Amino acid sequence: MKGIIRILAIILLVVSGFILFSPQTKAQSTDSWTSTASMNSPRADHTATILEDGRVLVAGGFDAQGFLSSAEIYDAHLGSWNLTASMASPRAYHAAVRLPDGRVLVAGGANKIAGKTSSSEIYNPSTALWTLTGSMNVARTSFALVQLDDGRVLAVGGFDTQGRFLTSCEVYDPTADSWTLTGSLHTGRAALNIQSQIVKLTDGWVLIEGGLNPTNLVSDLTSAEIYHPQTEIWSFTGSLNIPRADQSAALLRSGKVIVAGGDSPPRSPSTSEIFDPSTGGWTMATLMTEFRSADTATALLDGRVLVVGPAGSSTEIYDEKTGTWASSGSRSIATEEHTATLLQDGRVLATGGGFNGVLYSQADLFTPETRMGVQVTTFFTDPSLNPLPSDSEGNPAVKVTFARGIVRSTSPGQVLAWFNVTNTSASSLQSLKLNETLPFDWEVSPPWVPGVGAIHVYYANTSSLATNPEITQPSTITISTGNPETVTLAIPNFNSTAIGHSLLLGKSILLSVKLAYGLVMTSQSFASYPRNYEDSASASAWSLPFYTGTESSGAGSAFFVAYARVVGDPGGESPLMTVSKYAIT
Repeated sequence: MKGIIRILAIILLVVSGFILFSPQTKAQSTDSWTSTASMNSPRADHTATILEDGRVLVAGGFDAQGFLSSAEIYDAHLGSWNLTASMASPRAYHAAVRLPDGRVLVAGGANKIAGKTSSSEIYNPSTALWTLTGSMNVARTSFALVQLDDGRVLAVGGFDTQGRFLTSCEVYDPTADSWTLTGSLHTGRAALNIQSQIVKLTDGWVLIEGGLNPTNLVSDLTSAEIYHPQTEIWSFTGSLNIPRADQSAALLRSGKVIVAGGDSPPRSPSTSEIFDPSTGGWTMATLMTEFRSADTATALLDGRVLVVGPAGSSTEIYDEKTGTWASSGSRSIATEEHTATLLQDGRVLATGGGFNGVLYSQADLFTPETRMGVQVTTFFTDPSLNPLPSDSEGNPAVKVTFARGIVRSTSPGQVLAWFNVTNTSASSLQSLKLNETLPFDWEVSPPWVPGVGAIHVYYANTSSLATNPEITQPSTITISTGNPETVTLAIPNFNSTAIGHSLLLGKSILLSVKLAYGLVMTSQSFASYPRNYEDSASASAWSLPFYTGTESSGAGSAFFVAYARVVGDPGGESPLMTVSKYAIT
């Protein structure tokens, strides 16, 4: 544990001639797998959902004794698992999705041998509790949940209580806590998840492709369909070149979709093909390194796609820039029915699964190679530009003051989140896009109005944060609503900024965002503290103006810890003498 904390400790980083406080950047030249702490229980056909604070909720599945109701949470910063409240019903072959408000919806699945359920429940990370919500209209297993752009959730296909392939689909409305039937598929499809036959496209439409043929189980489908949320209708699009089932699929940066493996008949190595939404057509891509089926596909922050599983421990990566597949190392175990979850810092957490009757609790972390081109580092200061104070483990810390169960204030009153973007490519950069996901529960303060000083961009060419020249162009900054908020910086041409020229090799810009705690004057449980708050960003930069030419990319994240400090009557939750473990003074 101490070793992990040391890795995360704040260190001095020298960038472009000035000194900044920043978390250590883990640079490496190759992709790699490492083992992390094992889950508390072996499990397969479970779900893994990333929470807004960067932790990962794993729920349900089955072990050697049967279906599981247990749930546990992985803390990526500490590399540890902790049990949380169990679901109301054991379930496997279910589906889960994070709602816009940060809660997690779990629905359907099997809860006994040959039994299917339509029940749904919601996990609230703030209370660490599950509550039942409206049941689906149809009991279903091995289906998919997709969050639509309007915040609703689409449930697609699956198996019914008789094991038949479902064409029916339905939509969950979080504001009404209810499910409504929507347009049906033209062809029944099952054995689904968001990393296989289902992909949400950049325009918000939903693509489903291939799968077992429900009228002839020894053959696979080539057909593909697209769901239009506005009309709630599925329509056919172009068909795959090769029949596939148990394939993997992921959205590429270009907006196209890579589909790989699951060939019918099986081919070694497996084939892959690409769907272009603009034409509705499919084109064959390059061969994978080996045969794959029932694997997972995860889009990485650097634009590549990681495929994990199933039978062997080896993994591989598709790079859209080169159009090729390459080996990316091996997990500690060979499994299918596992999960693979993209963490906020760009790593991938692979959990559990089974193979040849053996179920696993092991978890592994995939760390992508450093894609030298753009380096993104993150740190925090108070409004006076002083680094945040450190807790006993060396992590930056914020105090949250409670009185009678109400959050009254924080110290410091505001936090400045800084992102340093450095050109580490082989040439100067002419344009840049940076997307920052702010810490959950923290808000841009004051609310962003172009020209009002909550967000600033600087050219980092001096030895002090206070003296770097400002290059802010309000028109290049946008903020999304919701929790967490996201900040997008898009500079189409560095020549048109106050810099007056491209971003030269080794030079940096700084994005500063002033944050305030959105929970002030709300009722919270101080027992839920300390809380980790993570700020993450990904950046892409181009050698030519207007996002053209050679592209470079990078990502970074950092976190601080919020500790509760109780003053006066703690609100009847417990005597003052028992709350010291939640507080720093």
